[in-house]
Amino acid sequence: MNSTSGLLSLAPGEWRGDDGNWSTFSVLVDGASGPFYVLPATGGSQIWLPNPIMACQGSTIPDCNGERGIPNYTSLDKASGWTQYGTSNMSATPPIFEIDRASFWFGSVGWNSVNSGDIETPDNRTTIASYTDREYWLGLVGLGNDPTRFDMQTMLSSPLQALKDAGHIGSLSYGYTAGAAYLDEEAGSLTLGGYDEARFQSDNVVNVTMKDAGRKLQLQMTDISVSGGIQGGIKTLLTPEELPEGLSVLLDSSTAQLWLPADVCQQFAEAFGLTYQEPLNLYTIDQTSRGTLHDHKANLSFTIGAGSTLETSTTIVLPFRAYDLTLFPPLAETSAGASYFPLRNATAESGNILGRVFLQEAYVVVDWERSVFNVSRTTHAVQSPRLVPIASIDSTSSDTTGNKSLTRGGQAGIVVSCLILLFAIVAVLWWFRRRRSRERDRKALTIGTVETIETGWEKPELMAKESKSGQFLELDFLRGGEADSTQLLEMSGSEVERELMSTEVLEMEGDLVQQDVKKSVGGDKEANDKEEKKVGSVHELEARQFCERDIWASVNALAELCE
Repeated sequence: MNSTSGLLSLAPGEWRGDDGNWSTFSVLVDGASGPFYVLPATGGSQIWLPNPIMACQGSTIPDCNGERGIPNYTSLDKASGWTQYGTSNMSATPPIFEIDRASFWFGSVGWNSVNSGDIETPDNRTTIASYTDREYWLGLVGLGNDPTRFDMQTMLSSPLQALKDAGHIGSLSYGYTAGAAYLDEEAGSLTLGGYDEARFQSDNVVNVTMKDAGRKLQLQMTDISVSGGIQGGIKTLLTPEELPEGLSVLLDSSTAQLWLPADVCQQFAEAFGLTYQEPLNLYTIDQTSRGTLHDHKANLSFTIGAGSTLETSTTIVLPFRAYDLTLFPPLAETSAGASYFPLRNATAESGNILGRVFLQEAYVVVDWERSVFNVSRTTHAVQSPRLVPIASIDSTSSDTTGNKSLTRGGQAGIVVSCLILLFAIVAVLWWFRRRRSRERDRKALTIGTVETIETGWEKPELMAKESKSGQFLELDFLRGGEADSTQLLEMSGSEVERELMSTEVLEMEGDLVQQDVKKSVGGDKEANDKEEKKVGSVHELEARQFCERDIWASVNALAELCE
């Protein structure tokens, strides 16, 4: 693995969880015998760690601290350089569980990375909440970028901001997929400051601009279909009649489950033979139904896109093994566990959520600095990573490799600019051709007197003109290419002598017969005609060469811009 500057590829930790078997990552704290094993939270902006003393107090679960990813540790006040702020409410976004207050600290933490080894944030601005609540069985590392404000004087950075300020990552961005325990425990992938190009399929990517003030990872889901359910065949769970525009859903990895409307959950229950457990707000599955679904090779397909128009969309397919999960204590009554389906009824507070189970088969790349993200199908059985950094918007570097999939807006701007310039050039060419036609019409006028000749003419009709071969002519100089939205493109003054459309207009003289206005009309008409043609040809040739030189200079500049 080659070291890549500007990003961190975090090393996966052990498999943990009470609502499934999940791939964790490590957070290092001074004074601990080992790391805390935590899960990524796509929407949070803090680090949440179960309290080493209080989290398992009174629990009968064997090795409760180990099951919750807590190392042998006394308390955070033993950590060098750590300062306790006080007690405050834990603010989850969205508030899917009723959770207790936590003790908040700030200091430095360490990260175990694949490409740079163990690193540490040197300042004391990282926020950690030490909690005892069991709703979040494992700790969380927030991947959001909102700072934590306790009062008017105290505002602490997000983990991403602290890493960027320390120079460990180049931008406020990340790429993440949750891993798949059902594929020989294929570990998750979390890259800070960039993404792993080897972990997703680039042929069908949904690019989304975060438009709301909260900058959430909001998607539009237009279809959920089941193949090989209890009854066999294919069944659609989102009917266009009931939900013509689909469902607005939030991508949030802090929870494992899918949170959907109650009527949609009922459709799931019928398709998979599920039983709703009201105290837990979860759906369990009996062994008969489970065996049938395995035999049918059931799968779930989610069609998602950006906004209600769904200009681009992709379909993420989850095989049955991805949602054939097991509950463990304290959610399960026995250590043997119980088979369950990762589905919950959405509430007004939670909204609709695609949780961690969805990210087993999906890869998300988020760029907070540009307020954009994308979602694509993940790739399994990857032999080696291909890490790509994402450049910061305030970076002076010209290397934009890490932003290929996140600069569609910049590319569209270049295309629109090229089209505008193309139309301008076509207008100039049309004007020049029309002016030449007018000159030919004027030369055809019969000069019957030496009196002043009226130079007015009727406006010619605008008609499409064809080449002699009968085929329409078109400009063939636009060539496709990607553009860097972080750079300003300028036309060099040495390459283009004049700005497009700034060419001085040459007015051809109204009376082309200027050699001898005193000559009699009945004089040597043939000589006058020759002189007229000579003078007219010279003027016409000079004007044409002058105008065409400017036009093609602009064409060449445009071609270079569009490249």
